[in-house]
Amino acid sequence: MTAPCRCLLLGRSWLLLVLLGLAAACTPSGTPSDDSSPEGKQTSGNAAGKPARPPGNAHSGGSETSKKHTNRLAQETSPYLLLHAHNPVDWYPWGPEALEKARKENKLIFLSIGYFSCHWCHVMERETFSDPEVARFLNKHFVCIKVDREERPDVDEVYMTALHVYYQLTGNPSGGGWPLSMFLTPRGLPFAGGTYFPPRPKRGLPGFLDVARRMQQAWEKNPRQVERMADVLAQAVRRALSAPVVLKEIELSDEPIQNLLDELGEQFDPDYGGFGYTPGQDHRPKFPEPGNLFFLLHRWRQHRDEQAGRMLVKTLDEMAAGGIRDHLGGGFHRYSTDRRWEVPHFEKMLYDNAQLLELYALAWHHTRQRRYRRVAQQTAEFLLRRMRSPQGAFYAALHAESEGQEGRYYVWTREELAPFRKHPHYPLLAELYGLDGPPNFEGRWVLRWRRRPEQVAARHNISLEELWRRIDPLRKQMLQQRSGRKRPGTDVKILTAWNGLAIAAFARAGQYLEEPRYTQAAAEAATFVLKHLRRPDGKLYRTWTSGKAQLPGYLVDYAATIRGLVVLHEVSGQAKWLRPAKELADKQRELFAAPQGGFYYTSEEHDELFVRIRGPADGPVPSGNSLAALGLLRLGRLTAQRSYPEQARGTFRAFWPELENMAQAYPWLVLALDRYLDTQPKREQSPRGPQPQLPLVAPGPK
Repeated sequence: MTAPCRCLLLGRSWLLLVLLGLAAACTPSGTPSDDSSPEGKQTSGNAAGKPARPPGNAHSGGSETSKKHTNRLAQETSPYLLLHAHNPVDWYPWGPEALEKARKENKLIFLSIGYFSCHWCHVMERETFSDPEVARFLNKHFVCIKVDREERPDVDEVYMTALHVYYQLTGNPSGGGWPLSMFLTPRGLPFAGGTYFPPRPKRGLPGFLDVARRMQQAWEKNPRQVERMADVLAQAVRRALSAPVVLKEIELSDEPIQNLLDELGEQFDPDYGGFGYTPGQDHRPKFPEPGNLFFLLHRWRQHRDEQAGRMLVKTLDEMAAGGIRDHLGGGFHRYSTDRRWEVPHFEKMLYDNAQLLELYALAWHHTRQRRYRRVAQQTAEFLLRRMRSPQGAFYAALHAESEGQEGRYYVWTREELAPFRKHPHYPLLAELYGLDGPPNFEGRWVLRWRRRPEQVAARHNISLEELWRRIDPLRKQMLQQRSGRKRPGTDVKILTAWNGLAIAAFARAGQYLEEPRYTQAAAEAATFVLKHLRRPDGKLYRTWTSGKAQLPGYLVDYAATIRGLVVLHEVSGQAKWLRPAKELADKQRELFAAPQGGFYYTSEEHDELFVRIRGPADGPVPSGNSLAALGLLRLGRLTAQRSYPEQARGTFRAFWPELENMAQAYPWLVLALDRYLDTQPKREQSPRGPQPQLPLVAPGPK
């Protein structure tokens, strides 16, 4: 947050006191952070706090509430919104009807934002929004709006930023997260908020009913004061999300690249890979952060940066070994709850797995290390088996819960392992995964390599290939047994941007793994997007669910699709993919181009919020501006049209203050800048290079 916003608030002591009073109502002591809470805000491994383990009675599949209640969400297609369709709360989807009702009746708005695979979103739906007393109070005094953040990322970005600013102004050290619970004025301006609330106080958490009453009392007693608080908070959000004015001529340089390399070097965990580790904080969440890893791969291979290569290889190896990877079914979970990648938060997201599929395929291509090929293949097969729709596109996510517990589908008890102990090669498997030692997760085992496969093979005087030949049949038996358990729920939304990431990933995997099925999967997903998510006027939709495409596409939808189509064209050589990529690039410029360069997050077709976002930083999904720059550079190279790289250059210039001062928040955009500078004549060498290429990994068999 900028200093003027802080001074504005602190200059009004009465306003600060009221804010602090409302914050006290919203702030729990010892809040159990949502298992997913750092997810969307994490850009550089700096999410704070240890995610709490879910309650033992948690389960998937919606509330136990009788379906005698039906609200407006029953008309929606989002699985997350449908989860709340039979709450006694009189929910509205985000839209003119709800906002007009709040203005007309002069009622506060309660805005709840979440997503299907978020554990604590499910808990709050079951506990709080299914509570009749809570529902009666909300229905009487509030207009209640429920939002799927994956369908409406603009609404989520604005109000999550508002929560962060609110926390900062009130001295709350919490990091935000989902479910996002915000209280708005009838004009839609935020004035207070929090995340997960039980219906009534417990375990140090304030009860939602008490919080809602405090908000309503504040509005009844002094609405003008609440409005003024909301105006101050809204102004701070506008400052945070609006573009700074660049008054000087910008000369593009290596400075952001060097800054990012230095920052990653400082935050790198030398023992377990990854970024953001602080000594003494072994249980700080750790994320894959593909943007950092793609950047390091580029620096290693194109600029012979040994340090970048070491950070990349260490992180790839530790993630492949850790419990964050599903060692039986393939694919990666959302993040690790500890430094060692040991115990994950168990949801599986398309965007994570698409990016990591592409990354490990590239790593195999560049190093010829078979472990990277194996990880890429298993990730691709998981996506094809569990997350691909019959029409060829890819679903959004798998939930973390099943059988009443988070992660239950993936973990193993001693009793469940007993039938496999009779297998002659079970001792090898047990040695590899630590099953001959103590459990590592609440009396159960999360599978991870306790010893490296190469070490196990050497101890038994066999080759690595022989090790896998012996234990792979046993792994398949365990996977078959696991498949009989109750599976986590699937979020069957098909999101345009995330499918763009998958198209690029499967195209590259098909190329580098020499697997035509993967290239075909990329082509089928691209065909689906162009047929079902593209309007007759050439514009994109955001989402398709249950046969219905809806919501105008965001910048990230266009940019990710363009990049996916261009990569598919490069791999296949088929012109039919380049033509729509160029057409979408023209639409992207028409709909989203900002006067100062770069692109807005939304087009004029989107709902008008109290601030128009130019574009957030890179997160688990690369930002639209970063993907746009990458795609435009590729288009410029393929078509020789100067307008494309010029648009990318304009994006770098527009974001230059952020690139100079916060490079780690924009790794994908820094990567695009690095690639752009590679094409410029007489580029000065960075202080780190050129360096001799060192054998960071032993050359594997080809």
